[in-house]
Amino acid sequence: MDNSKPAPFDYRRDYRGYFIRGLVAGACLSAVRHGMQGNPPVEMRTIARNSLQEGTAIAAGARAAVAIAERDYTNAAVSACAGLAGVYLIERMLGERQTANHNHKSTEREVSEDE
Repeated sequence: MDNSKPAPFDYRRDYRGYFIRGLVAGACLSAVRHGMQGNPPVEMRTIARNSLQEGTAIAAGARAAVAIAERDYTNAAVSACAGLAGVYLIERMLGERQTANHNHKSTEREVSEDE
């Protein structure tokens, strides 16, 4: 029988668990938020983007919180930055796409309004 005590915060180091919790929470919140607005059916891309971002943010936040509790401020800062970078990359990959025609039409309207 092992009588050794676990290291402080060992039970909190399951970052995959935090990611999964955030992923599920983000998917539920996204589906409800967008579904309650009365818009056409929510795109799966939007739900995927929101849930991945939520999972990434929660996992990074949990890692940073443990690092701060252990007075490892460098690791806390790196974790927070990695979380921010992850959320940004997910937004770039799964965010709403604008077509070149859409941007071109808005530019035409701005020019005609100035005349």
